[in-house]
Amino acid sequence: MTQNQHTRNPITLFFGVLTVSFLIFAVTSLVLLRSSQEKQQQHSYDETGLAALQVRLHYEMLLGKLAAVESATLQGSVDDAVVAFDVLYERLKVLPGRPTYDKLLDEETLALQRQVLTALTQEIPFIDGAADGDGKLLLGMYQRLLPLKHKVDRLGHRPVQVASDRRAQATQDLEDQSNLFFWIITGFIVSGLIFTIVIFRQLKTQHNLSESLRRSRDEAEQASAAKSQFLSHMSHEFRTPMNAILGFAQLLDMDKLEFKHQQSVKQILNSGNEMLSLINQVLALEHINVGNVKLDPTPVEPKKVLQECYDMLRTNAADRDVQVRIVEPDQAVANIFVTDHLRLQQIIFCLLSNAINYNRPQGTVSMFVEMASDLDIKFSVQDTGVGIPLDQQDDVFQAFNRLGREAQDIQGTGVGLTIAHELVKLLGGSIHFTSIPGQGSTFWIVLPLIPPPVPITNGA
Repeated sequence: MTQNQHTRNPITLFFGVLTVSFLIFAVTSLVLLRSSQEKQQQHSYDETGLAALQVRLHYEMLLGKLAAVESATLQGSVDDAVVAFDVLYERLKVLPGRPTYDKLLDEETLALQRQVLTALTQEIPFIDGAADGDGKLLLGMYQRLLPLKHKVDRLGHRPVQVASDRRAQATQDLEDQSNLFFWIITGFIVSGLIFTIVIFRQLKTQHNLSESLRRSRDEAEQASAAKSQFLSHMSHEFRTPMNAILGFAQLLDMDKLEFKHQQSVKQILNSGNEMLSLINQVLALEHINVGNVKLDPTPVEPKKVLQECYDMLRTNAADRDVQVRIVEPDQAVANIFVTDHLRLQQIIFCLLSNAINYNRPQGTVSMFVEMASDLDIKFSVQDTGVGIPLDQQDDVFQAFNRLGREAQDIQGTGVGLTIAHELVKLLGGSIHFTSIPGQGSTFWIVLPLIPPPVPITNGA
């Protein structure tokens, strides 16, 4: 499943990036296409080259007026010729400076414009004289300006041709942009469709996975509930005959029996108590796992808890020839702090029981209580036992793992440290240890002097 996810994610990312890229390109192309269309629709008069063409028309008009003057020196014809000259001259003079004509007029056309303008400039004195009333000054001007016809024709048609070519190129560019936009939109649709299919398949797979996980969770919860119910039922079934056995054994222990019978009775009591302890530990771990642990914070005397645990395990320590001592705390240690007395007792009991059981003959166990900080108190249990191998220290708090000690004569289920670890967390603290193989181990817990405002519970 993990491999499939690693396979799908790059595919999804690829098509997602591809779709977004096509979308960006599509928007950009649409903007450029729209801008080009607007430019095509907003061509100004100057962009068509018609201003140059009108120069040629005004030139022909001037020649017509001059021809009329040559045929009959009428004042009206002279005035018309003067006006036609002025219009032609001004239009020709300002032609290079008109908008876009820097692109429409090449060097050859500009040279023609300058030549024609120079020729007209030479006629200005005659035009001024005619404007002052001497119309005879216009005689002969027709013949002088007629040779300019070829140049004026080229000057008029060349910009129009350039403008036409530019419009054709713009039209072609617009068509190319339209084609590009079409293919980009096509790519966007195709990649978007593939991306949608991939996402849909992933969502479907995710839904199926969620359903599978939900079913697995429900099955696990049902199995856990069945296991808890079974353990609870079996514990009562075990406890009933076990209590009877222990009761009769205690009655026998009170009688004066022969030595070998007394030893047998003590063996029954020890084994029965050990069995009852194992049942209680398994049930305690099960209650923690299902969240059925309630906490009852009350004022607790640290040293008194250590003494209570020692009293409960005094006989076990004597049987194993292990000396247990409680180190007197210094004056800085709080006399009372608030926590769950029973849960703290369970934790210390588990640590002390392990320190005794896994110790060597004539070994020692030391219990300490000290301040870890101004707000935390520390309980430590130190032994001189066999220690824990380095390669097994990561598994210390794993349930039902006795770290390879199953073949030894030490009874247990391997859940004591697991219970201690979970209970410490419920109390808002932490548990730690150091161990040197062949020299011993030290386990310690750190608890807050005052529990959090809301009591820490695990379940109802």
